Amino acid sequence: SLFPRPPIIDTIDLPCEGAFRGEEEAIALLKNFTYDWRDVHNRIMPNHDRCHIYRSEFGFDKSLEPSKEEREFPLAYAVLAHNRFEQLLLMLSSVYETHNSFCIAVPSNSDQSFIHLVHGLADCFPNIRILQSGPISWGSYAIMRVTFDCMESLYLSGVDAPLRSNGEMVKIMKEWNGLSHVLVLPFQEGRLAANRNKTLPMRLFKTSLSGIISREATEVMIKHKKGRELIEFLRETRIADESFWASALGNPEVIKIPGGFNATQFLSFAKRYAKEEKRGKGVAAPKCVSPPCLSRGFVGRFQTWVRKKCKGSWSNGSCVYGVADLPFLASNAAFVAHKLYLEYQPAALLCLLKKLSHDRSIPNENFDARQYNFLPQIEFIRGAKYENLTRYDLIL
Repeated sequence: SLFPRPPIIDTIDLPCEGAFRGEEEAIALLKNFTYDWRDVHNRIMPNHDRCHIYRSEFGFDKSLEPSKEEREFPLAYAVLAHNRFEQLLLMLSSVYETHNSFCIAVPSNSDQSFIHLVHGLADCFPNIRILQSGPISWGSYAIMRVTFDCMESLYLSGVDAPLRSNGEMVKIMKEWNGLSHVLVLPFQEGRLAANRNKTLPMRLFKTSLSGIISREATEVMIKHKKGRELIEFLRETRIADESFWASALGNPEVIKIPGGFNATQFLSFAKRYAKEEKRGKGVAAPKCVSPPCLSRGFVGRFQTWVRKKCKGSWSNGSCVYGVADLPFLASNAAFVAHKLYLEYQPAALLCLLKKLSHDRSIPNENFDARQYNFLPQIEFIRGAKYENLTRYDLIL
């Protein structure tokens, strides 16, 4: 076309700024917003030049070049997706840069039209690779296996929404200087299942499938004998994907990984602070002056598990964020938020993506990546003693 359509995100006029500020009128208006994605879907399906639609209408082609800092610090994303193709396009395009790498794992029990479209997407972009896996269900070992395979070939979920621009993520990870960042919690013995009487390959910890892992750490995990033993041991455990990262990184006496740390000792810090807090000796979080604001000790992914803290909908034990959650999400320091659905209050997802697009075009001059150095886990890995932690309020 001589007059290509502008990116979809740019054509949708929404009072997002008002919602980010918590204005009731804007939030009420956005709750009632609907968008008919059938028109977009119908243009994609019969089109022999889908690549053009992806590049122009979904914004994979960026009008502004990334910064020199970003080009010199490429990121790799492992994505697990099985439905909602249009939402996957929106999410991917929001973080897409030609110098980054993407691995999309697609379960075989996905709808065949979805599988076909995802493979077609990879045909358009040389830095997107598709990994076809067997059938996947929630909590199955296959999730851990396919994530590991994506690492090997080179974790966002298809319903995550990025909260940080590519440039902001690069600045944070440069501050960390090769350190990885994962959720660390005590392992629940009931998850051993059939492995209850087997010898553990190492001490296990509960974690999240989402993690921020350095290239150097990834290479060791893939190649190390004990890393592969851990992967195989987790096959017979429950929710295997919530046991790998922290277990691999948290046992330096078993696997020497760059940026690895003693997770047992780190958890002892958390226990110590919990006792102090119980005795009334806890510390209040400092007032946030310039968002994004650190509110939790793990920033890889933000997810809400407490119903009363969710202003949206509820699905499978966690929050589906809606428009009323935007003020909090907009100021959140996490890399991504999980989860948002395009079919539920779509303005919530669209506003976050519009903000991300704006932050890429006009970077926030007040964004301070140095605050991410004050995460207790990062300070601990760098050798800080309990008494010297900066943000005790984030350790639990």
